[in-house]
Amino acid sequence: MGVWKSIKSGLDTIFYIRPKKWVSWDFVSDNTKKNIDVIKDVFTIEKSKRKENFSQAMHRFGVTEKDLVPLRKRYLFFTYFFLAIALGISLYGVQGLIDGYHGQFLGSICLTFFVCSLAFRYHFWAFQIQSKKLGCTLKQWWDNVCS
Repeated sequence: MGVWKSIKSGLDTIFYIRPKKWVSWDFVSDNTKKNIDVIKDVFTIEKSKRKENFSQAMHRFGVTEKDLVPLRKRYLFFTYFFLAIALGISLYGVQGLIDGYHGQFLGSICLTFFVCSLAFRYHFWAFQIQSKKLGCTLKQWWDNVCS
């Protein structure tokens, strides 16, 4: 063992100069890799296992044309219901912001985004029923909303 290695090992025991161990680098890097894998899974679009059109899906689930009208109305009701809840939560957050409760405001904004995502989901399903087409794109949905 060389002189410099013995000096370095002696200083390591005295000063404990190991920044990777201070921040638990192995744990942090493993967690980061796992988080990246989860995020990739969330943003990966799954391919459909079946190739079927709307009428074939209706037949497979045993749904008739008469069943579609109340189902679409129910989805639209859920859409408006969640939008009303989102409006209430937003107003609650604005009231908290005015009163100086910034945590209340941030929490209500997060809840508002979540509830709006539910409203979008049901409106998108109602749009697919209305257009009688499976696998509609966001552009088709947006064009329908804007028209």
